[in-house]
Amino acid sequence: MLRTAGCMLVILSGMGVGRIVSDMIQKKYILLSRLHDMAAEITVMLSSLVTTSDILNSLYSSEKYHDLTFLSCDITRPDGRTNIANMIDTLPADRDIKDQLIRFFNDLGTADSDHECAKAKLLTANLAQSKDELAQHYRSDKKLARVLGLMSGAFAAVILV
Repeated sequence: MLRTAGCMLVILSGMGVGRIVSDMIQKKYILLSRLHDMAAEITVMLSSLVTTSDILNSLYSSEKYHDLTFLSCDITRPDGRTNIANMIDTLPADRDIKDQLIRFFNDLGTADSDHECAKAKLLTANLAQSKDELAQHYRSDKKLARVLGLMSGAFAAVILV
């Protein structure tokens, strides 16, 4: 009886780990979608000659981007760009996406509007490509994480018996 309960606990633990990994994949996809939408909105705002601080404040005050905390940084302060870079580093995204975002926000407000718009369009295209690549495997990776969690728990339970 106790052995059966232990085996069920091991199986449920494996399922829990699979669920956690599946949720991480989903959060990564949602983050990429938000970052893509954010970059597209920045492109539009830059073409209408809005100041950099106004862009960040407008985006952060929007309910859609409120979880992107790096938008709350004041880029006009001396440590503003460093704070943005540090906050971007904490995002659950791939290193190349983080590097692109850091470069973009470090350069934001340092060039003419045409150059800024071109960089924002490039960032939007890169984020769209990353999002599309993740979307190709999104559903199968989520299912695979859950199944592997269940199977690893079952395998561990069999070994324990």
